[in-house]
Amino acid sequence: MKILQVTTVATTLNAFLLPYAKAFKALGWQVDAAAESVNDFPGVIAAHDNVYNIDFCRNPLKAKRLLASVVQVRRLIKRNDYDVVHVHTPIAAFLTRLAAVGLTKTKVFYTAHGFHYINTNPKWKNALFYVAEKVAGYKTDHLFVINQDDYKFAVEKKILPENKITLIHGIGVDLTRYQMNEQARVDIRKQLQPVSYTHLTLPTIRRA
Repeated sequence: MKILQVTTVATTLNAFLLPYAKAFKALGWQVDAAAESVNDFPGVIAAHDNVYNIDFCRNPLKAKRLLASVVQVRRLIKRNDYDVVHVHTPIAAFLTRLAAVGLTKTKVFYTAHGFHYINTNPKWKNALFYVAEKVAGYKTDHLFVINQDDYKFAVEKKILPENKITLIHGIGVDLTRYQMNEQARVDIRKQLQPVSYTHLTLPTIRRA
């Protein structure tokens, strides 16, 4: 199994996706990563078999740079013949799914970390985001969302058929990192005792 994880910027890989890369590698899979400035993150490099810098353009008015991003990703997917491309973040997810059109062997999964379709947006902006997600949905084999609002949006707007949409509760938390014994709890509470301010004298306010 060969997997490519794609995000717009490498900070997303570094903050959220390293445990997934390590888990997949433990299964014997090849796990690569692609993002802007990915070579600046040693932890991302160490967690993946290969990393690739993609100059993702985030300006919708720069058509040539957007097209260049799509071409870069498409060449990467074709060259390495990935079984799965797992996309994250709206820009990388949209451009990568465009790049994967016609590549029938590769499955494309999309984890939405928060759609840009929100009630406080102007109507034109929400319409733009809806069209982008709907178009890219045609090249999405499965959509994962991490909150109820996004799940409702994806189902009601029929971004994908409902059986291809899965709600997961957040991006994942390692609960073992937050376990402690009772004595540690007592010690920490002592350290955090509130400061007494009873000895302080408030200044007198004189009226003019």
